[in-house]
Amino acid sequence: NILLHILISEKGFILDRTKKGGKIIISGLLKEQVKEFKDKFIDNKLKFISLKEKGDWAALLIEKL
Repeated sequence: NILLHILISEKGFILDRTKKGGKIIISGLLKEQVKEFKDKFIDNKLKFISLKEKGDWAALLIEKL
C-alpha cells in the first residue's frame, strides 16, 4: 500500500505515464480516505469511473481524459 499523501504528491508522475484514455487503478486506500483522495486527485484531466470497497479498504478506477 502507498500512503495517501504520497499518492497525492506523485500525481504528476502517475499522469505523465498514463496515456489519454488510459485507466488508473488506485487500490489499498482506507475507505475513510476516499473522499480526500478524490477531492485532491480527481480534476478536469481525470474521470472517476468506479469504487469498490471490501472491509475497511477501497479501490478506485479512474480514466485519464
